[in-house]
Amino acid sequence: MWVARARWHDRGFGVFWAARTISLLGDQITLLALPLTAAVWLGATPAQMGLLTATAMLPTPLLGLFAGAWVDRRARRPLLIVADLPRTQHAHEFVGAAHGVPVSLILVEAPPGAGPALHRHPYAEVFVVERGQATIHVDETAVVAEGGQIVIAPPNSWHGFTNTGDQELRLTAIHTAATFDTQWAAQPDQAWSSPPAS
Repeated sequence: MWVARARWHDRGFGVFWAARTISLLGDQITLLALPLTAAVWLGATPAQMGLLTATAMLPTPLLGLFAGAWVDRRARRPLLIVADLPRTQHAHEFVGAAHGVPVSLILVEAPPGAGPALHRHPYAEVFVVERGQATIHVDETAVVAEGGQIVIAPPNSWHGFTNTGDQELRLTAIHTAATFDTQWAAQPDQAWSSPPAS
C-alpha cells in the first residue's frame, strides 16, 4: 500500500508555500492598501488617484515586451526543478546530454531495504551519501557509507547499494558520462531502470 507523505513535512514545500504567501500578501498591499492610504490619509484627489493607478500599471506595457524579448534570447533553462526530471520508483534522473553537459546524475530517495541490483557501467560512478546509511558493494568489497561520505565505483566494476539504515536514504550517484549506459548482472531491475528517453 502506498501512502503519500504529508506535504507540510517537506521542507521544500514549506519554503515554497511561505514565499508564495508573502508574494500574494505584497500584491494585495499594492492593490488595496496603497490606494486606500493615498485616499484616506493623504487626501488624494480623484485625478491623483487615477494617476496613481495608471502609474502602477505602466511597467507592464512599457517593460513587458522588452523583457519578454530579452528573456527569449537568454539560455532556455539554466535552473531545473528536480520534480520535473524523469523519475524511476526511487530516484530522479538528470541526463547530461539533454542539457549539454558531460555528466549525468541520479538523485536517490530510497526507503530502508531498497537499492538497485548489481550492474556496471563503462565509466566511473561516484556515490555521494547525503543522509541515511547505504551498504555499497563494489566488486568483492562492501562499504557501509553514511551522510557526508563518498564511494567510487571504477569503470566496469560490478556494483550496487542497499539502504541498510532505518530511515530514507538520500544519495546522489554521479555518472561520468552524458548518458546512462547500464549493464545488469542478471535481469534489469525495473524499479531502478532508467525511464525511456522522451
